[in-house]
Amino acid sequence: MKKDVTMKEVLSLFASYNAHVNRELYRLVSRLTEADRNSENGSYHGSLFGTLNHMYNSDVGGLRRLTEHVKDYPSLVVRFLSSLIG
Repeated sequence: MKKDVTMKEVLSLFASYNAHVNRELYRLVSRLTEADRNSENGSYHGSLFGTLNHMYNSDVGGLRRLTEHVKDYPSLVVRFLSSLIG
């Protein structure tokens, strides 16, 4: 029998995955020298540092959008928060 997955479970899974990947990525990057992180590598963002900066700003931007729009949808927020509680 297939179990219904709640939005809380999906968001929790995404958050856990994101946290795990970020930890692992920064662990690996910490082994590089500053020169290696900042060297031009032909990527869209120019360097590994540029790519990491883009990823950071994307995460922060996503969180900011979520918090800024909460006030526009109070009934959805109440339902969502209620689902987190149980």
